[in-house]
Amino acid sequence: MNPEEADLISRCKQGDQEALKEIFDQYHKPVYRIAYGVVREREEALDIVQEVFIKLYRSIRDFQGRSKFYTYLYRMTMNTAIDHSRNMEKFRLSSLEEEGAFQPSDRVEERPDSILMHKESEQRVRASLEKLPRDQRMALIFREVEGLSYQEIAEAMGCSIGTVMSRLHYARKRIQELLKDEVGEEGE
Repeated sequence: MNPEEADLISRCKQGDQEALKEIFDQYHKPVYRIAYGVVREREEALDIVQEVFIKLYRSIRDFQGRSKFYTYLYRMTMNTAIDHSRNMEKFRLSSLEEEGAFQPSDRVEERPDSILMHKESEQRVRASLEKLPRDQRMALIFREVEGLSYQEIAEAMGCSIGTVMSRLHYARKRIQELLKDEVGEEGE
């Protein structure tokens, strides 16, 4: 843990509201993306973000620093989102079109036909992601969107590195199959 983060956590443990605000400012977007990846509904994801930071404030004293702070926070987010999903007795598969779910590449050409092709490709990938089991989808989001290492994903998901590797392998394989099938259907 870097010294700035250690100081921030220490201040938060002492009840410093400004420290909690700084943690929120730094982590609310990734927490939202993880929550949204589980519940697939913007309003529910926002509720989860709020719940996670309330839980964090109440439990920050329990954080021992044995894992990285963001791993601790992401694990809390996953557990909260899964509990929320179970409590609501629903798991909706809806579009990832909500703002903040994925950010389009900055390297898209400015020509309208290029922009349209890029948007269509993004929609295909999102639709394919929707068809993955939740554990594979979350592993893929952690790796490809959040940029976490295998070790960090394993800690966040509460599983072994081997399980992470397996989930990523099958997720990528399934996405490839789905995209290949979709492109094949369009060419016919």
